[in-house]
Amino acid sequence: MQYHYIVEGQPGSELFTFVVSAQDLSSFAKLERFNETQEGVERKLNYSHVLKLAEFMRQPNASLAEPILGDLRGQWQTDRGSQTLLRQSGALLLVDDGQHRLAALQLLSEEERFRWQFKVTATLNTPYQERLRRFLQQLMRLKLDTHLVWQIQDRGDLFPDQTSKASYQLAKRLATDPSSPLRGLIRLEERTPHKQPLGADADALKSILGDMPPATILSAQTLGVVNVSGIMRDLRQLIASPHSLLHYNNDPGRFEAVVGLLVAAKEIWPEEWENPKEYFLRRVDGIAALLELFVVGSAFRQCLTTQEKSVSKKVVTKATILLYPASLKLVLGYAQKYDWSFRPFRAPGMKFPKPVEIARQLDSLIFQKAPRASRVARAGASR
Repeated sequence: MQYHYIVEGQPGSELFTFVVSAQDLSSFAKLERFNETQEGVERKLNYSHVLKLAEFMRQPNASLAEPILGDLRGQWQTDRGSQTLLRQSGALLLVDDGQHRLAALQLLSEEERFRWQFKVTATLNTPYQERLRRFLQQLMRLKLDTHLVWQIQDRGDLFPDQTSKASYQLAKRLATDPSSPLRGLIRLEERTPHKQPLGADADALKSILGDMPPATILSAQTLGVVNVSGIMRDLRQLIASPHSLLHYNNDPGRFEAVVGLLVAAKEIWPEEWENPKEYFLRRVDGIAALLELFVVGSAFRQCLTTQEKSVSKKVVTKATILLYPASLKLVLGYAQKYDWSFRPFRAPGMKFPKPVEIARQLDSLIFQKAPRASRVARAGASR
């Protein structure tokens, strides 16, 4: 079999890149894993990842741009003039990176496999130590910033599931809607790296980077700003958990309830809200804790729930959860004595609580302070 190739001359090695059909590749690709064979490089196979890849590869618009990486062994002949590789009997590709794509192919139907071709980038008879070194080059790859991933998924409608989409869009509306107390205080954009080029490096990179503000200014702008990554888990819980008060609400209803609770917090604790340097109410842990109240706050839920009974032939009880702004403020107000200060946690040996723990502490205060006779918030019977 003959393949047209392009060659990349690099200081460390010579790389041959060519395109091969999925069916053809499967016939000469050999997988050897580290600690399993003498020349194994690949990691252990992750079956869950194989299933995800196979599902993705079945989609009519799927594409995988990364090449299969490996080393050509056995009877390969190169014609430098015509830039062709000739694979003879017994010639192999030792796969160093790409086993999950090859495994996913085995889960596709013959018709689905027929649609796929892969780019292969390989060295020729390279020593084992060099192959290991090249495999570890993956550590040098810069991981995609999560904020950038979500922005791309949002713009291209590429979220993996409806909960992720609804969670991010709720966060985005909280960051931009004029009625939200967090307008302008949630960072949705990719985070700016702390280290910035200076001097000659800054001049050399200016054509690529453009004009960037100094890192000191960027650092000063971060106080009191919540990274969207810090609250996405809590937003997912708020939407997907069957225990959440807002599980069955539509998107506008969830937004109004969350804004109502945030406005209430801002009014109940005005100093703590305005001073994120001394208090964590408006920091990521405080905002996340307020969101968690909708999920783990049993007293919070009880105080917002009315019981309406009607008697005909039997007693029928209908529960209604009041999420009006006045109801939310009244119930959250039972926790007014909560200390949002960083001070207690700066003592030696003190561990800062997780958002869900803060939410349970707030809920405990609500339970203690709510009226015993009736833990029902009837404020806000009208909007």
